[in-house]
Amino acid sequence: EVAPRLATMLAPGREASVLVRYPPEASELRRGVLSSVDSLVLVASAAILALGAGAVMIGMYFRVLSERRLLGLYRAIGASSGFVVATILVEAVIIGSLGSVLGAVVGLGAASARALIQGTALAVPWVLVGAGVIAGLLTNALGALLPAVSTVREQPLRALRSR
Repeated sequence: EVAPRLATMLAPGREASVLVRYPPEASELRRGVLSSVDSLVLVASAAILALGAGAVMIGMYFRVLSERRLLGLYRAIGASSGFVVATILVEAVIIGSLGSVLGAVVGLGAASARALIQGTALAVPWVLVGAGVIAGLLTNALGALLPAVSTVREQPLRALRSR
């Protein structure tokens, strides 16, 4: 045994007072490392979603600025605020759909590559894949909401006069 010999080397004659911690079993060590990696992946995914929502918001804001006159014209000819907001949100949802599906395909490809490298079977948690797609759609829609609301708060004539 390694631990009693180590205690004898560390404190000859007082082996009972030495507390030697046995290393964890390999399966426990692996489970701990994998759960840490899983947690890191979840945190990184949440950060990427937040950054994506911010990027969509900035992109939609610049898109709204570039189409300011057209959106003002919609309002001037009688379109409701809800119509203008819905137009902007539908565009964001379409972009979000494409991005979410592309992200899911890339993620499944990475998981497949990992399974091939490790020589294990690929187990796809379809609920999590669907949740990721829905989260992408929601973050895109929420990211476009602020520019859409700021657009309808502007007076139509002021938007028409903008350059």
